[in-house]
Amino acid sequence: MQEITSLISEAASLNVIFGKVVEGLVEGVGFDHAALCLLNRERSAYGARIALGPGAEVLQAYFQRPLDVEGDLFSRVLTEGGDLLVDDAGDKAWAGALPPGFADVVAASSFAVAPLRVDGRPIGLFYADKTSGPLSITQEEYRGFIQFVSQAKLALQMVGRARTA
Repeated sequence: MQEITSLISEAASLNVIFGKVVEGLVEGVGFDHAALCLLNRERSAYGARIALGPGAEVLQAYFQRPLDVEGDLFSRVLTEGGDLLVDDAGDKAWAGALPPGFADVVAASSFAVAPLRVDGRPIGLFYADKTSGPLSITQEEYRGFIQFVSQAKLALQMVGRARTA
């Protein structure tokens, strides 16, 4: 967290800061996987730009999806906002909300997701999951997720202020 704060104060690039946020989610908080997904220029799809954790290439490939607010929970969080913690991704209640193949491909037992916005406009989301060990995300881990995402949002605000100054 301190390293990210230093990067923000040194006006490091957003790519470097976002990379550290994803790294912090895996190495600092203890998630098995984490990713940053961004909207494309046409705002018709989103894709994982940074992904970490064992087998992260599977996660990165899976999160190359068309925007579908009706049938994709991640699209909905991305466009409508709101942080989300899913304790049991295998619960049938989530089946219709998750994109096709999520359970088989990603195989996350629990996950957290939070949108990334600039001036109220969606630009992406952060995703982190558990696939092994204690499978539920603890409140402490969720707080860590929110703290790291908040650092990313702060970096975006600082870049926006620097551009308007």
